[in-house]
Amino acid sequence: MPKQPSICQTNLVETILNRKKDIFNTSTQSIWGPSHDCWKDISNDLNNIVSSKYIYTVVKQNRFDILKQLNFSENISEIENKTETIISSSSDTDENEPQTLEFTITLSAQEWKLVYDSERRIYKRNDRNNGVREYDVLIPFQWTNIINDHFFEQTKKPCKMVYKYAKIYAMGNIYLQMSGNCAACQSIFKGLIQNPPEPDSRVIIQCSYVGLFEYCTSGLKRRIIGEKKDEFSNKLIQQNMSASYIQKMESKKIMTYGDPEPSSLPSLNALRVLKYKRRQKDKLHQDSILALALLKRIAPFNQIIQDIGYDRFFLHYWTTTEINTYRLYTKQNKLPRVSIDATGGLTKKLNMISGRESSSIFLYEIGVMDFKSKCQFTAAHMLSERHDSNSISYWLTEWSRANIVLPKIVVTDQSLALMMAVVKSFTQYSSLSKYLAVCSSLILKESSELPACMLRNDFNHVMHVISSWPEIKSCKYRIKNFYLRSIGLLIASTDFDDIKYILRNIFIIALSEEQGLNPNGLPNPCQNAKNYLKQRISTHIILDINENPLQTDNNEEIINECTDSTVIVPTDLTQNNIFEELQSVYNTCLDMCNNTSSQGDDLNAFHNESLPKRILDFCKLLPCWSAVMTPIFKYGDITESSSTSESLFNDLKNRVFQHKTLPLRVDEFVHDHISYITGSMNIIGAKLKVNDQNIGKEVDDEISNVPTIETKSFDNDMNKPHLIEDNNTPIIKECFEPINQEFENEITSIALITDNVNEVENWKGLGEPKKKKKRGNYLDKDPTVLHYNEESNTKSPIVGILRNGSIPDLRSITVDSLTYTLTNTCAFDSIFQILCCSFVDSIKYSELVTSNKSLKLYELVAHSIRDGVNVQSYKKRAIILTDIFLKNIREKQPQRPSVGLIHLDCASTANFMFQSLFIDFPSFKEYRSCENCGFKKEILWQIYQQIT
Repeated sequence: MPKQPSICQTNLVETILNRKKDIFNTSTQSIWGPSHDCWKDISNDLNNIVSSKYIYTVVKQNRFDILKQLNFSENISEIENKTETIISSSSDTDENEPQTLEFTITLSAQEWKLVYDSERRIYKRNDRNNGVREYDVLIPFQWTNIINDHFFEQTKKPCKMVYKYAKIYAMGNIYLQMSGNCAACQSIFKGLIQNPPEPDSRVIIQCSYVGLFEYCTSGLKRRIIGEKKDEFSNKLIQQNMSASYIQKMESKKIMTYGDPEPSSLPSLNALRVLKYKRRQKDKLHQDSILALALLKRIAPFNQIIQDIGYDRFFLHYWTTTEINTYRLYTKQNKLPRVSIDATGGLTKKLNMISGRESSSIFLYEIGVMDFKSKCQFTAAHMLSERHDSNSISYWLTEWSRANIVLPKIVVTDQSLALMMAVVKSFTQYSSLSKYLAVCSSLILKESSELPACMLRNDFNHVMHVISSWPEIKSCKYRIKNFYLRSIGLLIASTDFDDIKYILRNIFIIALSEEQGLNPNGLPNPCQNAKNYLKQRISTHIILDINENPLQTDNNEEIINECTDSTVIVPTDLTQNNIFEELQSVYNTCLDMCNNTSSQGDDLNAFHNESLPKRILDFCKLLPCWSAVMTPIFKYGDITESSSTSESLFNDLKNRVFQHKTLPLRVDEFVHDHISYITGSMNIIGAKLKVNDQNIGKEVDDEISNVPTIETKSFDNDMNKPHLIEDNNTPIIKECFEPINQEFENEITSIALITDNVNEVENWKGLGEPKKKKKRGNYLDKDPTVLHYNEESNTKSPIVGILRNGSIPDLRSITVDSLTYTLTNTCAFDSIFQILCCSFVDSIKYSELVTSNKSLKLYELVAHSIRDGVNVQSYKKRAIILTDIFLKNIREKQPQRPSVGLIHLDCASTANFMFQSLFIDFPSFKEYRSCENCGFKKEILWQIYQQIT
């Protein structure tokens, strides 16, 4: 039995007839559109049994012969309140006539496979005899996008097409029929396929488009549906593309210059709404805190998220694989080392139920660098809006309860909150002050109790903090470099007496107003201190303060005098902590600089009275930022770095979340971060499994080959582990070079040749990767401090680069009232660079250059080393080169030009340049003499000159 209608036909018709005046617009002689209120009123009269759109459809399609009962014409038109007129009222009658456009759409075999559904769809029917019916169809939400793209490609019309159906008649005369219309101009589209397409062949659709489409300028847009919706969502969310960029790239694919904007081109607002809806769909809950609570109940997050706090917010989480990897690391390393740091800008602030907005949320991480396995990983994480030591300590304490071995060395920046939390969690002391007091007693040999963990500060962070002091930041470049390198000596020193002596020299230099010679003709304390620090910076040789300075292995004199017996700091101090001793050093230096014996014959450019106070206050944390505790703990490096944490944070921000716009919602960040951690630990686990077989042998070999390094010297390679042996005898020692460079410069003999599977063919140096130059820091040797001009304002390096004259940035230079431009100065510049490096590296050569400034080249070298490469350097170069190359010009052109710009090409070989520059300075001298007649002759041989 068929389904009964929901309303009686007679009641429906009578109700519509009662509202005849409401549904008809007498001024336009048409019925109102479906959005008019008249249809809603009729629906209300019928108790909303049928919808207003159904009633409008009944009248529009003249069902039940309703138009005749209303006395309306069957060809009556409708007017939509909000529809724009697409045809001008002043147009001719021909413009109102519909037009027909016939064209063909050709689908490739691949496109046909995308739109055709090979499986027949089954639909239920109400007919009892035939309960179901099977249809061949095109894939919904897929075929319309492809057909519409071809429609615009063929017609270039901006019509917003609404495709109604695409019916397939497998056994009919017509195989496929599709229909649609424009939502604005109501033009009708039809497409036909006569015969079933052959497999893997093109499909041709015969199409017609009838209507007033020439005047359709509505600008309406099609909905984003089907695969395009998924494609745009992926680009917006996964690839982090902007809506504007996607729109521009889409227009590049489907449009050419001059085309109208197609209806299939998405609007910016539609793309933004799509992105918002997709993100909302992926959220577990609209509230971030509740979303985290739900996430904690879902595997595997229920085993990873350890603790959640609401007000104030915090979240502790770490995976089982992180804990197990850290356990394996502690088994393989007797001195576990971790770094702890925090970063922000990853998560948004939270809006609490009470209306309070949370503070900024930081991510805290414990980073581990395993040098044996050559991998770095994280061990624990915390998100928190509280950044005090108690909150951090609670997190670290909870992590330490996971049955793990606590680290022996913890590296942080100079955040007091982090340092206090580390002391509370990993040592036997309850405060940072107590830890520093114990370290002070150990340095002064007043206590035998060692802390359970060594707390160190990151070297780069310490230097950054010091360089940002106003007292340092406002200095000239070379003075700033001197002070930073002097403080670098403090950081690398492992002996407290040496630290006091370095501080004493820094204090004297900063507090003294004068330098040079005193009234007795002797160097004043400031000059002695400056000479000593320059020598330490240039050679890293530690001089005993009670002995005279010595010479290096090649018997070159390093300094003339570094100490003065009248200014040695007393060693019999009785203070009970190191800070009081350093305070005593400062007071002694202050009294000394106020004494008349500190007078000199020149002003001190390094004078800075506030700097010693800043350094003295900074020394309260001396056991943390220097290497003075390494001899006491018997382990640790000269400098420590938290680069592991910084690297992990950099990877997180710039790689893991590069496709997302930071900051994120906290629940979204936690979900993605945990997924990243899981994948990262899987890779690290594979590396550890491969390396685990040889770990035992490597550990035994390393322990047997570790050298003993004494406390008075420090290694240039700050990343190698050291075993430190205390030695109280103050002697001169040089810095040890890395052990793995012991045979770097030796010629390999046949006896040393072994079968190495890692050897590669290095044809012309292209087989092996290029070695990157190690970036220097303030702990490296700097012999240039012995030569440069302290009062120079230049920021250029001491051994600067003389730029080639062919560079267009260089201006012309005037020499003897004539203006020159120099090009191809490569040969001269190379020789100049060699001489500058030799000047700095060899004291004897620097003395030779300084004593022979009559040679213009030597004068240029000495000037450039002292004041840096500046304008005068380029002018001196021009004077030298014009003297050399104008000789040829004078021979060819006796009349020198007096006006204009003279171009001088300085292209030459190194041989010619050497012979021209060193005429009075031969390569060697030959003496000839005869014993019979007493004949004597001296012959000077130039560089590259052939000896006869």
